[in-house]
Amino acid sequence: NTAVINCPVTGIPTPDILWYKNGVLLDATVHPRYEILGSGRQIRIYPAQVIDKGRYTCTATNRAGEDSVDYDLDVFVPPKIDRQGVNLLPKVVVNSSVILYCPATGVPTPDIKWFKDGQPVELRVGVAETRLSGTELSLYNTQILDSGRYRCVATNTAGE
Repeated sequence: NTAVINCPVTGIPTPDILWYKNGVLLDATVHPRYEILGSGRQIRIYPAQVIDKGRYTCTATNRAGEDSVDYDLDVFVPPKIDRQGVNLLPKVVVNSSVILYCPATGVPTPDIKWFKDGQPVELRVGVAETRLSGTELSLYNTQILDSGRYRCVATNTAGE
């Protein structure tokens, strides 16, 4: 998506505007994804990426003085589950254990919920437990009743 930050500047004479990211002057000619518009009154970042997160400062200067305003930009990334290398058809012997994997990434770190046959998995110590922020579901002492379709759902503020 596009990130847009506006700098509401007024002044007589018309101020010159400079943008900084984390204290370093931004040069749109060096950063092709950055575009400074409206005589500096707006910065547009396309496409916004995680590396664009930070403090942006708009500094306006004229003969009468200088003023600045800071904006803290957060960039969110919807969850993504990397299915490559994950066994989507695990098999286990009765009374054995199995670990199901849900390698989800995103910013902020996604919350992960597990479902069996469409119903939330009931987590119980020694029976069904999650580890590593929910990316692993361990089933212990499995029984025939544990057979079914397991699904993980990863969500964060950017989506599901």
